[in-house]
Amino acid sequence: MAQTAGARARGSQQVLAACPFSASQREHLPFMGVKDGPFKMTMGVQPMDWNDWIEIDEWYEEEIELKRQMLAEKKDRVLQEDPEAKPASQELLQSLCAWLPSHYPDRFVYEDGRIHNRATGDCFDTRDPALNPLYAASMLVQEDIALMYKGRLVGGGVCFPMRWSLMNYMGKDIPELHEKVPHFNDTIVGQVSAFLDKLKPERPFTRANWGIDPNPDLDQHPPQTDEEKEEAMQRAMSRGPITVENAGNFKNVVAKRPEVATKLSKALCQLSPEFAEYKTMTGPVKEVALDYLENVSANPSELLVTA
Repeated sequence: MAQTAGARARGSQQVLAACPFSASQREHLPFMGVKDGPFKMTMGVQPMDWNDWIEIDEWYEEEIELKRQMLAEKKDRVLQEDPEAKPASQELLQSLCAWLPSHYPDRFVYEDGRIHNRATGDCFDTRDPALNPLYAASMLVQEDIALMYKGRLVGGGVCFPMRWSLMNYMGKDIPELHEKVPHFNDTIVGQVSAFLDKLKPERPFTRANWGIDPNPDLDQHPPQTDEEKEEAMQRAMSRGPITVENAGNFKNVVAKRPEVATKLSKALCQLSPEFAEYKTMTGPVKEVALDYLENVSANPSELLVTA
């Protein structure tokens, strides 16, 4: 699964009322995947505790509704599945039906083959042959979902990508999926392929990646039509000066870990020109990010914010 969407910057959105349902209460901070030393491309993985598999935060209801809208309006773009991925989709849904009620019992109930989501009112009957298990799984969690089989992307529910589109990547293997990532195919592609080949269900891993983006929108599909390109341009022009004032969740995580802010600052300074462009870490974006990270390193407690 990809990162939790709630871990991204959220524009000026505010939580207007306290959520009556539980959210994740991790005692440890999330794995950031940032290391000491000069910038070096790595896989950014570590073993995962199954108790940390799915994270639900205060934006859950809002993001599930956004997913519902996107699955209704852009289904072909955000939900794709090859026939060979069906068994994996069914296994994923069954795993969620077992995991979610045991970790969020106030939110989810699973009985008689049906998973009830009390927060959204959704109910999915896993015994119904007409049910698309990948759709149901996508509507239960904030995370985007990607299914790999024999090294190829064979399915997914991806509503919140960072400037890529599921429909354009279906069927591609690891080198093809990372074709636009600078240095990937001439550094760690073999390591990544070998790692994926050796993965076992009983030994899961989590992967961390980082990015700082001035666009707070969760839906960052590349524009496909002239109309979408024009709309994207208008949104960008309406945002005004680049700041980090709206990146609440990211600010809290970094402010609690000034050592991570220091590492990120060093990493930004050491990025190759090609990778900096890929990460959108050039010009004023980079300047604002570096200024904030340096302030965090010096005064972490003063920069904590709340949602």
